[in-house]
Amino acid sequence: MIPGPSGLIMPGGCHLAAGAKSSNSTSGDGFMRKPLGMLVLVLIVPTSQSGFAPAEKEKAPDYYPLNEGNKWHYKAGGGAVDQKPVTIHLAKIENIDGEKLARVESSVDGKVVATEHLTATDKGVFRHRYNGAVVTPPICVIKLPFKKGDTWETEAKAGELKIKVACKAGQEEVEVPAGKFDAIAIETEGDLGTVKILTTLWFADGVGMVKQTIEIAGKKATLELEKYEVAKPK
Repeated sequence: MIPGPSGLIMPGGCHLAAGAKSSNSTSGDGFMRKPLGMLVLVLIVPTSQSGFAPAEKEKAPDYYPLNEGNKWHYKAGGGAVDQKPVTIHLAKIENIDGEKLARVESSVDGKVVATEHLTATDKGVFRHRYNGAVVTPPICVIKLPFKKGDTWETEAKAGELKIKVACKAGQEEVEVPAGKFDAIAIETEGDLGTVKILTTLWFADGVGMVKQTIEIAGKKATLELEKYEVAKPK
């Protein structure tokens, strides 16, 4: 089993999502068949009547950069996991039903084993689709603005699958092969029908997910960031 960007990739390509965060079929079967950055807003203060030059306000944190072309490479570990490295790639921005969604693909050995579609707003990062199944309502992966100790819950459906997720926001320093990061930590308890999973995802500003741990049926697995390529917005 391999943890994906926001859930668990089971043997044979099944990915159980939690925390979630979430790509074109809308069936529940698609959801269970395969395996969570907001857009930076730069606000410029208008020139004052006193003649001072415009001042640039501090930009909002970007915990999950959703720029086309972004790639994250992870080391997989744990007794519940296939040890092969996992690559997560923001393949493209798709216009689906009039909404721009970031298509994120998880790959092992160059083969895509899971997809999800995400958006980022000033309220957070949301999963809208998972392996082609529409998630209704979208699941909040990261709540914004970030506040340590915040909690939130989501009840949703992906096809015919009912999902219940409870999240809590924390903050801590985490060290992985790619380096040491000041990260936010999203602890999640997920209930997917008869399947219960516990997961924690660590996100760093301007980087994305740097680590994930997941536990299901007493088995634990981990993803740790080895390297990343964050593209400039187009």
